[in-house]
Amino acid sequence: MIGRPRNYRSFVDDVDPGALHVFIPGALASGFLISVAMLIGDALRRIRGDAVSERRITITSAALAEEIRSGPGGARSVATGLRARWVYGVVGGSSLGLALAVIPGATWNFLNPIGYIDHIGWIWAVSLLLVIPLVTVGRTRCVWLPSGCRGRRS
Repeated sequence: MIGRPRNYRSFVDDVDPGALHVFIPGALASGFLISVAMLIGDALRRIRGDAVSERRITITSAALAEEIRSGPGGARSVATGLRARWVYGVVGGSSLGLALAVIPGATWNFLNPIGYIDHIGWIWAVSLLLVIPLVTVGRTRCVWLPSGCRGRRS
């Protein structure tokens, strides 16, 4: 049996061993990037301290207490943890303003016959897709300003 050719083929017969030399450095680099991201996250948590977690606990406990007292939907009337109304107005207005600037600008760049992205549809589509979160934030912050938050401020 020694020296006779095989009568079957395996999927690894077509694998080029020289083409596998990219895998190990890529795996090492991705592991390194993940480690760096985790270190940066830990450093940011250390800088911020416990104030962020205490704020989250306060907001969650106030909402949970109102849900228990008032029933389902009661947490919508809790004003604990909300910022001033002008902050929501500025964020919503700037988001809508940016969206209103991007939509005609991206459309003009797409339709302009002498433009630099003349009829390159994917750039236009990506620009309009990036507008969706801006419009959502603007609509949420401006139209649905915390009007349901008539409860007590803490």
